[in-house]
Amino acid sequence: MREIEQNHKRLLFVSDTHNRFEDILAVKKHAETNSFDAIILGGDIPGRTARSLQKILSTLLKLNTPLIIYPGSHEHQDNYKKALKKFEKNKQLIDASKYTNMIIRYGDYTLVCIPGSNAVANSDKSYQGGSFYLSEKTPRKEDREQTAIRLAEAKISKKVTFFSLKKIQSILTRTKNNPKKTIVCSHIPFLGTKKTDLDFAKFFIATEPFIINEKDMKELVKNDHLEESEDIIHEGNIFEYNLGKAIKKKKYPLKLKQKNVGSASLKKFLEQEKITKFFCGHIHEAGKRARNKKGERVKRNTPVQSLYVNNSQHVMTEITIEKGNKISYQFINI
Repeated sequence: MREIEQNHKRLLFVSDTHNRFEDILAVKKHAETNSFDAIILGGDIPGRTARSLQKILSTLLKLNTPLIIYPGSHEHQDNYKKALKKFEKNKQLIDASKYTNMIIRYGDYTLVCIPGSNAVANSDKSYQGGSFYLSEKTPRKEDREQTAIRLAEAKISKKVTFFSLKKIQSILTRTKNNPKKTIVCSHIPFLGTKKTDLDFAKFFIATEPFIINEKDMKELVKNDHLEESEDIIHEGNIFEYNLGKAIKKKKYPLKLKQKNVGSASLKKFLEQEKITKFFCGHIHEAGKRARNKKGERVKRNTPVQSLYVNNSQHVMTEITIEKGNKISYQFINI
């Protein structure tokens, strides 16, 4: 088990930067003028290449602050592993895609990092898609093979790495952690039931196959909605809200969906382990939300026993350890 010293009683959680390097520079600047025991990169951090992640890690490791990273729904395993290999001798970097690094001792607290996603990004001609898949338990070999084939045929991902919540739970149980002093960081939210929950998503889904024409593609790329692709869009492909809205506006066959999309398995994990402190990203339109166990809004800088936060994009979240098993948060706009 890795350990981090609890000197400042503060952590910085960041997610969903999607290779916006100006956001990374903002994180670095904020960390230079404030004291944190660690920075947690909670998934969907780089672009489509290993080089983009290498640049991000190289920048943030200059802070000489422990840097915890795990993949979300967009990272491809080949690029992720290639990028991290360059820094494998750097003791400040903790790769929480490895089971041995998912549970971290943080003073008298325990940090649990849960990598992967229950929905990974689509592949195209220049990108092999997200490939880190979170499941309740380790799938049997035949199930893993069938899932990989299904994702590849749907042009969602050409390679898949599975993470098991059951295995993470087994490792956590052996640490004899105190649930009241355990903070879980995931990329994806747990399954909710209301529009105000951390997982309520608005997204678009392709109702039939289509190809974006050259003129529309150039405009979408120019407006920073889309990375250029020549691949066909397949029926069932999913687009986050802003991108889908821009494509739909150009009369392509997309349908708006609105629903809670969090993980039921993750919800079960949190309930079984009696976890009341949780941070995630992934669902952009549900970002900058903080709730307690009852689903009530929690104000910034308010010490509470239970805190569930969706950080998402264009923001970083300060986490402060308070007295009496309480924590507080503060959103910092990027």
